[in-house]
Amino acid sequence: MNVSKELIKDLDEMYSIQYNNSVSAWLRTFSKKSTKQDMHAITKLITGESLLEHPHNYSASFTEYHPLGAKYNKTYNCICGCTLCDALFKLTHKPTNRTLMVGSICLTQYFNKYFNSNLICGKNNGFCKQCLFPLIKKGKRKNIEITIPFLCNNCNKPQKNYLNISYAEREEFKTNYDICWNPFPIKKWSWFGLFTNIPEGLLSRVISTKII
Repeated sequence: MNVSKELIKDLDEMYSIQYNNSVSAWLRTFSKKSTKQDMHAITKLITGESLLEHPHNYSASFTEYHPLGAKYNKTYNCICGCTLCDALFKLTHKPTNRTLMVGSICLTQYFNKYFNSNLICGKNNGFCKQCLFPLIKKGKRKNIEITIPFLCNNCNKPQKNYLNISYAEREEFKTNYDICWNPFPIKKWSWFGLFTNIPEGLLSRVISTKII
């Protein structure tokens, strides 16, 4: 990750934010000296684009999180500096692939007004086996059918299912399964069809694409 020494120093001194290798993300450490809250300035410093101005350039994970937010301990805060959030989730800036740990309440306020509601649905109903998006069973945002209880409607349609297949294995899999090579957007082999119809021999090779 290409980040200047000056930026690393500024983030640490101004906000007590450091890159944490264990979670592969920028994480804010609780500090009585650094209490300034500013989601706009911090996200712009780290990614070049403010979350408040360009939320469409960010994606959030419902399944990759730090369960102990500042509300329950004195170790980590939401990246903005607030102490309201009870869990910190990975928020990735897609153009730079830089990831921040942001609280659930702030994600609902600044990123997606349904984030917390979706999270509750995921805890109650589970997550799509393909894209890991929370499954919603009722209401206008319902995204699952009773007949296929483990896939969201977005994934329950013919599509490219990307596979982890090595160069040495390619001929064997090409012979046994109707797979093809994809040079774009990711250089991977794929099988086209419904996720529910993927041949058993390919199931362990499927890459979970997180479309959030």
